[in-house]
Amino acid sequence: MKAVKYNKEQKAFVDNFRKSLSSHDKGIWGYDYEFETLHASAKTDELKSKASIIREIKSSIKVHYLVQQDFKCAYCKQKNLTLNKKIWETEHIVDKHSHGIFTFEPLNLCISCPDCNGADGKGTKQVLVKPSKAKKPRYPKSSASFKIIHPHFDEYDEHIEIQNQDGNVLVFKPLSKKGRETVEICGLLRFCYKYSNYSTENISDTDEVSEIVNKLKNNPELFTEVLRRYSQA
Repeated sequence: MKAVKYNKEQKAFVDNFRKSLSSHDKGIWGYDYEFETLHASAKTDELKSKASIIREIKSSIKVHYLVQQDFKCAYCKQKNLTLNKKIWETEHIVDKHSHGIFTFEPLNLCISCPDCNGADGKGTKQVLVKPSKAKKPRYPKSSASFKIIHPHFDEYDEHIEIQNQDGNVLVFKPLSKKGRETVEICGLLRFCYKYSNYSTENISDTDEVSEIVNKLKNNPELFTEVLRRYSQA
């Protein structure tokens, strides 16, 4: 997948942002929204310009990766041909709250669905194998540095096989440790739960589902057994 490229003005803003930011600063990803909440008297030309360039950068990022990913989520690979902001989220693979310096790093960006990127999915979970403690770390540029499938460095099909039943996604079968971590961290077991008619409210109280989860975590080869078992549900 090709990483987004910024135009001259955008690149200048991003470079300046990186120089002035330390690794654990929150960043300014949402500043364009914050600007709109300011009192009219506080909306100076400088702040207006700042909000405008951030809005422009965010828009170019989203459009670029929607096209690059063929309108598919980076983690569950479900396709939805829409530009609706509620359907697609710009995903920071290493989350921007713990590593603000990577906020606009092209290799740290992709598109994901709200379910994979939300609190019940990846959210702000740690995906680096060895998080750096440096004040201004460099972005890791190898697959081995990440616990989950990285859309810029990994081939999805080498780590996860998506199995279907009657045209519906049922199981994400991990083919590697990285595939298994992606299933767990991004909440991909939700497809199995949905097919099996288990509500999310009851999942933690269901011994049978807990047994399945343990099997999925500890022995990926048993996915075939789970698929056969629940295709008869």
